[in-house]
Amino acid sequence: MLWELFVDECLQLFQVAPQLTYCDLQRIINGSANHPIPQRPTVVSSLKRLSIAIYDIPPFLLFGRIQTPALEYVDYSSNTLVGLKSLVTRSASPLHSLSLLGVESQMHDIIDLLRATTWLKELNIDDCPVTDEFIDLLAITASIPLHEVADGFLPHLQKLEIRVLWAEFSWNSFASMLAAPSTSEPETNHRRPLSSVSFHMPVNDVDPSRFINEEAILRLTEVTERGFDLTIGYGNKIADLLAESRKFHEDRRREAEGAQE
Repeated sequence: MLWELFVDECLQLFQVAPQLTYCDLQRIINGSANHPIPQRPTVVSSLKRLSIAIYDIPPFLLFGRIQTPALEYVDYSSNTLVGLKSLVTRSASPLHSLSLLGVESQMHDIIDLLRATTWLKELNIDDCPVTDEFIDLLAITASIPLHEVADGFLPHLQKLEIRVLWAEFSWNSFASMLAAPSTSEPETNHRRPLSSVSFHMPVNDVDPSRFINEEAILRLTEVTERGFDLTIGYGNKIADLLAESRKFHEDRRREAEGAQE
């Protein structure tokens, strides 16, 4: 792990270590160590895994000066995505795994980045906005004709992890995203191989208004019964939000029935 580097120091590192396969850069800062800035982008041809935290400067100041044609794994911490998509597209990086932490960009900007990651298999979204715009898009693109796969939205995604303070999406939309193939779906279609989804809220107490609604509970229960790896939890001990929501609605029904007697 390298800590508090200037952009020119990062570029110098990539130039003197072109065979670097893994790089962990934490907190790239404003300033200079007086290394010359290359006139052309530095091609880091062997870099497969990049972990980077960049908050103090615009990310494009670094990303605009490198190319990473072999990049497969990215752990990215920043409040903006500016520059990351251009790096991925310009380098034709075959990303397989992407982790986003603390990104404050709008949901449509995150979606725009993900459209450039066709081969992505694992996606981790931590403390970033997740709305119906993203969940609905995953639902309507779960099955697509084979000729659309190359330009599809995350057609090869296998694992999705979401960690946010509150669910800002509809649980019905979430259930639709995980729905089983319909009888009308063409057998020749490509279906996204999503087999594992984890959703977690890092809060120890959940207001009743945040519980999963009853229709979504039924649909999500069907998802788990067919063997899908689904975790919906909250708190430090990963309490089961699906089970807690089911119990909440059952208790409320019993209270209503008792009041009518």
